Amino acid sequence: IFLYDRLPIQILVAFTFSPLALGGYTIKKEEDTIKRRDENYASFIRSLGSSASARGGIVEHALKELRIHDFGPLTKNVNNLYQRLITRINKFKSWEHFSAESGSNLIQRFSDMFVESINVGGKAEETGNIISNNFLQIMALRKQRYNTASSLVGVLYGLIGGVAMTLYIALTVVDAMQGMFVSVDLPTEVIGGMLQVTFDKTIINILLLIILVAHAFISSLMIRIVDGGKLSGATL
Repeated sequence: IFLYDRLPIQILVAFTFSPLALGGYTIKKEEDTIKRRDENYASFIRSLGSSASARGGIVEHALKELRIHDFGPLTKNVNNLYQRLITRINKFKSWEHFSAESGSNLIQRFSDMFVESINVGGKAEETGNIISNNFLQIMALRKQRYNTASSLVGVLYGLIGGVAMTLYIALTVVDAMQGMFVSVDLPTEVIGGMLQVTFDKTIINILLLIILVAHAFISSLMIRIVDGGKLSGATL
């Protein structure tokens, strides 16, 4: 309230929407962690398959040896998976919890393939290699998608900056021209032949802000659709 009459309406609108960035940042941070888990999953599943094959197809023993390796953010999930498997309660549920903890749809799908293949008697090493190779191909496509999204972000930031500058330059020019015409005393017969138009600068400011906020909203949704992230992360 204290600053309401002292700050431009543009700054007030910016302050109003700024808290939304916190939720978007939190979602983006979690998505980055999931991406790092995806990047380490291919090497993990390949190592698991090779190690299990050398130990007679026993995944629990292979996981025990793999716990000493660093798989980035996936390391904690691997340790939790091992602790669940050695309880010998339900190995399928153990892998489901592993997939759920990772937060990755890709890891869930490929882990299910690995478990089902081992369960029906498939060779662990060959299964791990096939899943790893296919996973890497999908990750390569995802990286292309992320690069496209990054380029789109730069384009949209530049676009909205250019649009804002153009709109407010036009508003300033029109305001100056109106002030110039208003300050000149013209004869009645001249004024009668002219079309005089006046406008409220505050209303125009609000209309321009609505345009810019709508542009930012649509751009945010476009970015999230292109990079495949959660739409709720568009608030950033």
